[in-house]
Amino acid sequence: DNNITHTDIKRENLTINNNKISLIDFGRAIIADGNKIPDIIYLFRLDFNILPSIIIFNFVKKYTSENNLQDNLKDILINHIDNPNSKRLIQDLETIFNMNTSDIYNLIVNLSMHTILEKKLLVEENLKQYCYKIYLHNLDLWGILYTYYNIIIIMLHKYPKDTKLLNRYEKICELIKEFIIKCFNEQINRKKFITVLKSLNN
Repeated sequence: DNNITHTDIKRENLTINNNKISLIDFGRAIIADGNKIPDIIYLFRLDFNILPSIIIFNFVKKYTSENNLQDNLKDILINHIDNPNSKRLIQDLETIFNMNTSDIYNLIVNLSMHTILEKKLLVEENLKQYCYKIYLHNLDLWGILYTYYNIIIIMLHKYPKDTKLLNRYEKICELIKEFIIKCFNEQINRKKFITVLKSLNN
């Protein structure tokens, strides 16, 4: 609502004091007014708290045509998996989608490719609209969703046979699958998203 996107929502950036949760570390936050695409977006690497659609921006910065689109997107994706957090994200997606690494790469590439073609993102004005209406809109929602996933995983390590936790795990995996498929190409309904996440607290 205030044109601020944290971009780094994760378990390590949450503090709890007297049952109040605070979000900390705004060092990577984007303050964007809608007039241009923030330069920092082009510097992001694939990370567990950055939506995989970041490869779209790296593609548009580097290429001016849709020639060899699939191959170029795959190269960008593979070149961005260069740190433990990136690898952890891919491994988690393999588990959640029950796919191997190659299939996850293809899923991300195909979602990106479809978005670039459908939204005509090689046109600068279209890319700016995509940046604000879809990418930045969904980015912190992904951080929140993935934080839920990681907290449930930690709890399952401690209580592996807890039926309620196992049920939550199944639900969060389904939510992530739905979110990943949609988030590249459409604006996620925040109110519905929050309502569904809150239902996991019961």
